[in-house]
Amino acid sequence: MKGVASICFALLAGGVAAEDRPAWMTGFIHDVSQCWNITQADDPWPVIEINFELTREGVPLPDSFVMTEASAASETATQAAFASARRAVLRCGMDGYDLPAEHFELWQHVAMTVDPTQIVRQ
Repeated sequence: MKGVASICFALLAGGVAAEDRPAWMTGFIHDVSQCWNITQADDPWPVIEINFELTREGVPLPDSFVMTEASAASETATQAAFASARRAVLRCGMDGYDLPAEHFELWQHVAMTVDPTQIVRQ
């Protein structure tokens, strides 16, 4: 099943409220959402926060992904959610995300909250 999870993007340099997001940030969230695949799971997936880094070209660094938070769920569901979120970011970012080079210091380090309970079916 393919769906778009609710993804909240925060800059590690300082949180940005949804209404104050620049267009490039909204575009980044949309791009990642397009690659998000939800698999059927026996246990509900948790809301997770992942951190990762991007190169100057907007390409995600595969070894930089860490899960920093997860709501209560089984270990299996938590790991499945993390793996799915990581795959979505990597899949859509293979050629680099369209991010403004002049703001590299703002988007180099990403903290992203992924909420699979807010699925929009496509």
